[in-house]
Amino acid sequence: MNNKIMQWSLITSASLGFSAGSAQAATVFLGDIHGYNTNTGSTATAADFTSMGVSEDLTGASVNVMTVPTLSSVTGGGLTISFSNPFKGGGKYGTSANALEDDYIFLNQNTGSASTVGTISGLSITLDANTTYSFYLFARGGATNQTSTFTYDGTELSTNDTTTPYAKYTYTTGAVVADTLEFNWKPVGAQTYGVINGFAFVAVPEPSSAALLGLGGVLLVLRRRK
Repeated sequence: MNNKIMQWSLITSASLGFSAGSAQAATVFLGDIHGYNTNTGSTATAADFTSMGVSEDLTGASVNVMTVPTLSSVTGGGLTISFSNPFKGGGKYGTSANALEDDYIFLNQNTGSASTVGTISGLSITLDANTTYSFYLFARGGATNQTSTFTYDGTELSTNDTTTPYAKYTYTTGAVVADTLEFNWKPVGAQTYGVINGFAFVAVPEPSSAALLGLGGVLLVLRRRK
């Protein structure tokens, strides 16, 4: 009588053409806006962005300082935000433990800067094609009731002083990345002031083929011999 032998063959994911690793690395742009006339303010770290609400992993991410050359723009790291109406000025919180929150630019509804459209340019050389990003706008001022309402792609979101000092949107690039993105900015409700501390684009990582198989990048194939 012939004995039946069960033999296990170990085949790595690479031998089948899959990429090894658990996930694709995320592309990240973190922009820390320094307040007008306070361009030497403290620079945020990736941990400050996490503390302000970024839920994605920012391990190893660097922060771009966004300087404020005029009351109509901020620039840094290859990106510029131009505003249709000038904002009122900039401020420095001074005592915040979070360097992202520590300085900001602001609107003042009582002096004619009730709302403005911000246009971010330079995205075509900064973001990856065919990629979904979380797009954050951070807004918490040096005192209470200085939060902001933002509108992007028809969705209006307001920040608050406690649980949600940010507005978070989804931004998806195409095969050709558009160079600009527009959003509306205004103070919340009847508040006098509305601020922006910074912004971020964080790619949403896609699991690799091997990770989707749930076998740690390794397949076990049962081969049966007689």
